[in-house]
Amino acid sequence: MDKQKLITALKRQRNIKFLAVGLIGFGILLFFTNFLNFFGSFYGDLSMTTAFSGILIIILGTLVLAHSNKILKKEVVEALVFEILLDDIDDLVFTTDRSVDEDDFKEHITFPGYDSFNSNDLISGTYRGHQLEISDLHLTRTQHNGKTTTTVTVFEGKVIKLAMPIKLEAEIKISQSSSLFKKSIALEDVEFNKLFNVESLDEHEVFYLLTPPMMEKIKLFKKTIDGDLYMTFSPNGYLYLAIDNHSNDFELKLNDHDIGEIVARFKNEWQLVKDVLDQIIELF
Repeated sequence: MDKQKLITALKRQRNIKFLAVGLIGFGILLFFTNFLNFFGSFYGDLSMTTAFSGILIIILGTLVLAHSNKILKKEVVEALVFEILLDDIDDLVFTTDRSVDEDDFKEHITFPGYDSFNSNDLISGTYRGHQLEISDLHLTRTQHNGKTTTTVTVFEGKVIKLAMPIKLEAEIKISQSSSLFKKSIALEDVEFNKLFNVESLDEHEVFYLLTPPMMEKIKLFKKTIDGDLYMTFSPNGYLYLAIDNHSNDFELKLNDHDIGEIVARFKNEWQLVKDVLDQIIELF
């Protein structure tokens, strides 16, 4: 990792981001000032033209900001995160612009209703002998109320796909929301039943997997993640996990300028993810 090269890239893109924010601010000021003048000024047509120019400047600034963020993540974040994860994950692949397979996760996780699937920062490789994929996920839904349209976040957190050392004949879903399964299975652990909705087409598999020690571990796991939890044990040999904790790791801030501070923050974020992975693996 060439730190000097990363520092140079960080400074360059940071300056571009400040320029983009300045353009957006100037465009907003130009638009509102001239839009108001349009109604009471002798130079109404000129004011409207200038206001329209303000809109174009806002669009230009927004495009520059988006492009700068993309370049910054490719040049700085990928290099830093790869270096941090390299000691923990074998056959590591980390890319900021790739995502998990939406259809794969939709098949196994019953997410809240959404119409926009945005996943990035895909990590793949082998962790403690288990193949895995990890990615950030942001799900939104557009709501219409008369003439008003709003976008609502329905999920923001991490999704994980981890190879399991056990084989099942039927899929088992553990969630905090309703699903399309016709069966909802009550277990002997009353607290577990209050926390989770357990669903499967095969009760025998559920009781085989969810032993009292396993349920205790899942309850402890739920308490540590500080968010909603969706788990699916699939016959394809993988555990699908979705953690809705309103987090988005490995993101640069506008005022980031110290590589050491960024590395420390990213290491802390990765340690939290490792803690989650270790707890999942301990389930088996």
